[in-house]
Amino acid sequence: MNNNNTYKNFELFADVFAYPNEELREKTKQVENILKIFYPEAAKEFIPFANFSKSIDLYAWEEVYTRSFDVQALTTLDLGYVLFGDDYKRGELLVNLSKEHNKVNNLCHNELADHLQNVLKLLGKLEDEDLIADIITLILQPALTKIAGEFETK
Repeated sequence: MNNNNTYKNFELFADVFAYPNEELREKTKQVENILKIFYPEAAKEFIPFANFSKSIDLYAWEEVYTRSFDVQALTTLDLGYVLFGDDYKRGELLVNLSKEHNKVNNLCHNELADHLQNVLKLLGKLEDEDLIADIITLILQPALTKIAGEFETK
């Protein structure tokens, strides 16, 4: 799989981090299938979530999402906040990400430019390999590592 397809898959992967709805169940199946084909090791990690999404009542899923990402600042999906808190550096990041979103017509809807879902969709639309690498190594990876570290394994 070439990098362009990999980055395009990020757009689909982004939907997994959306607020739960019935359409998300289908998108979760699509992500699971892509991971099984191209990233079998990642698929093993994703399958418990895919099974969870198939079996849980929508209302309960919404509750889990809210508890996981909206209640605690440490596990917010706003990557700049995770990395910088309310520091001016986050403001600078938001300005720069907003410019990149605008260049490729990536609509952020109700979320800020540094929201995980928006950043993943942006990666799927960018052509600049250096910028993609910077976003992944300087923003995405460190923020997701911090977020994951805040969750209990259960």
